[in-house]
Formats: sequence, structure tokens, C-alpha cells
Amino acid sequence: MYATRVFATERQEARQTLSRFQEQMRTLLSHEALLHETVHVVGEAFGAQSARLFLRPQGTGGPWLSSAYHPEPPFLTEQVVSMVWPHLQRESHIWAINPELNESTLPDDLSKLLRHRGAALTIPILGDSAPIGVLVMGPKKRRRAVYNLEDMDMLRSISGQ
Repeated sequence: MYATRVFATERQEARQTLSRFQEQMRTLLSHEALLHETVHVVGEAFGAQSARLFLRPQGTGGPWLSSAYHPEPPFLTEQVVSMVWPHLQRESHIWAINPELNESTLPDDLSKLLRHRGAALTIPILGDSAPIGVLVMGPKKRRRAVYNLEDMDMLRSISGQ
């Protein structure tokens, strides 16, 4: 019963943190500030060991902008993201190391690459009509803590903004 209350409280706090951040997003005037704040707020709210956010605000031809929360896995470079990006962009689905949460049909070699680099989740960041970036989350800090369906709903909500 105690554990249930602790996890419920953590989820409520995460939801409140993300809600406040979504209200403040309009005040961030540059892509760099938006990336930095987003990856830090999401990393803290979900108790992630680390997270990386890659964004292409100019569409498919522009350079990647990126920001990191903690220098731990996922160790993703622009080159690795560019390899996985065509599949994530085409599908616009969440990839998860947990098969119960995985919505993607990412080829096995690319899934293996993401796992090898320490990714636990990839969430496409949606633009007006198509994905413009990806948020890659490492595992949670707490032992045995995993991402769940409620986390996915909150991450979908913020990725659409």
C-alpha cells in the first residue's frame, strides 16, 4: 500500500511538472532554449538516468539541434539518430525496449543499435504535419522502475507541443 501511494504521488508530481512546463513553453523564444528546458524537465519528471532530444526545425534538410539531460546512456550521436530517423519519421510511433509499450516496427538491427546505445524509449516530436525530432530516454534511475502506459500518455502529450 505504501509503494502504491509513493508511485501515485510521483506520477501526480510528474503530471503537474509537465503541465506547468507546457504552459511555459510559449515563453521560450529560441529552439535551443526549448530543447534545453524540455529535455531537462522531462528527464527530471520521469526520473530518467538520462535523455537526449534531437530536433530538426527546418524539416528534413536542416541540421539537427540537440540537448542532453545527464551525460549517461543513451549515447546517441547525430549519425546514429540519422540512421534511425527515416523509420521513426515514417511511422511516428514510440519505440520502447519494453515489448509491451513498443508500437514501432523498427528493424531488428536498428532496435539492437538503440538498446546497445542505452535507449529505453524513443518518442517522435511532432510538428504541424510530421515528426520533426525525437526524444530518446534512458532507463529510469530507480532500480526496477520502468516506463508505463501512463508515462507514454504524458510523453505523447508533451511531444505534440
